[in-house]
Amino acid sequence: MDLISKQVIEERLEAVPWTSELRNGRIPTNITKRLGFWKAEEFQKFCYPASEYILGGILPDHEYHVWVLIVRITEMVYNVGRSGWTKDDIDLLRNLITKHNILTEEVEGITSCVITLHSLIHMPEEIERFSSPDNYWCYSFERAVKGYVLRSSNNRNLELTFALAECRREFLKFKSGGSVLQTPIQMSCESDSQLHAKSLSQAEYVAQQFPEAPDVLVGGQHYVLLSAWESKEVLCQFPTSEQQKETACLHATKYRSIFVPTHGYRGTLYRVNECILAQDDSLDDMIILKISSIFSTKLSDKYQSFVTGEVYSHAADSSGDPMYHSYSDNPYVEPTSTVKVLRSTAILRKVMLYPDPDMLYNPSKYIVIDYLRPIIPLDKNDVIVPHYPEEGDMISVKGIGSDVYLAHIQSVDRIQKTCQVYFYERDTANISERKYKRVRYAEKVHWSSILGPVTGQWSGKFWIQ
Repeated sequence: MDLISKQVIEERLEAVPWTSELRNGRIPTNITKRLGFWKAEEFQKFCYPASEYILGGILPDHEYHVWVLIVRITEMVYNVGRSGWTKDDIDLLRNLITKHNILTEEVEGITSCVITLHSLIHMPEEIERFSSPDNYWCYSFERAVKGYVLRSSNNRNLELTFALAECRREFLKFKSGGSVLQTPIQMSCESDSQLHAKSLSQAEYVAQQFPEAPDVLVGGQHYVLLSAWESKEVLCQFPTSEQQKETACLHATKYRSIFVPTHGYRGTLYRVNECILAQDDSLDDMIILKISSIFSTKLSDKYQSFVTGEVYSHAADSSGDPMYHSYSDNPYVEPTSTVKVLRSTAILRKVMLYPDPDMLYNPSKYIVIDYLRPIIPLDKNDVIVPHYPEEGDMISVKGIGSDVYLAHIQSVDRIQKTCQVYFYERDTANISERKYKRVRYAEKVHWSSILGPVTGQWSGKFWIQ
């Protein structure tokens, strides 16, 4: 890799807008000098969600097509699969891994097929037998080892030293949390009190005590008077409110963050200046919002939480069509002057806005990194595992959309990776029997379109499946 590419990679890596949750741990930095010192967590975060926007356009296309497979595998294991695995998810993972391993040998050579690459093949089976890997991976233990290494000792009776240190840590952890446990919380969701906590740990405790509460406001309280426009936006979302007829500005309390216990695995804390994906009922669509303020106000004898922020709309090209990042297929968005007030229940999840790679320091548009999306827009049938054809094989060929065709290979070009084939269509003369007859003209098919071999037998000039 030349010096210019290394500099571009460093600049793109520094431009990743890591969220506070991703920063809670190791984040990849200085790839050209520290790559040999990266830990597993840094490799994971670089692979997903960052690498598609860093390596896109730098890696050659034939190598990027191999790399993006491991990106999807990482996304499934570290994000999508943590909410549970279905049979289709496991089949998709198996196809991704199989295709990745085959293309790695084809593109990088047999020397790249190391034992860890082989171990990937067994991951779908391990998930079926032992459940999701996050139930038994060793990240928490590795973080503990890091603490042990940094701890000073005389290198004598290390086991006892660490055991006593762990006892003290657990005791102090319980004692420091005592203020939360011992503090009486005189509020309920049915009363006129607002659920509020001073810290994230206290917010988690409050959410456990009131599981029916949709959110908990976190941080210092600042009493404000909403503007006439903000008050109107709030009241428009509550047409049955008695205050709908009032023209006066509403009183509100602003906070720096809001904790939503039902988002993520243990709840999610949304902060001011972070970007979110939210449901806008007025447009009946999802929008990107950069939070500028979080507040609550009392309507109909009950407190309601809201977020205010600038809307980012889809960026369009010269012909008016929406723009998408060609290496991740994620949309481009651009800031607007539109400001929205939404209820906290409209928040769906966090997103990151990555600046346009061609204009990192003065971007006019951003790529939406929806790194917490619950599903991958891929089906197991979308991932075609490479099949190496032989002359005389009967194969299935992927067409446009969900169309699949039957074809008989006449010749194979291993240099161009194409086949000369005759397509076969269903014989309508005998509907009860799955008999196929040849189409008149021969056509050329690329190997990447071949789904695999088809079982059956010949009956004269017909193929019986």
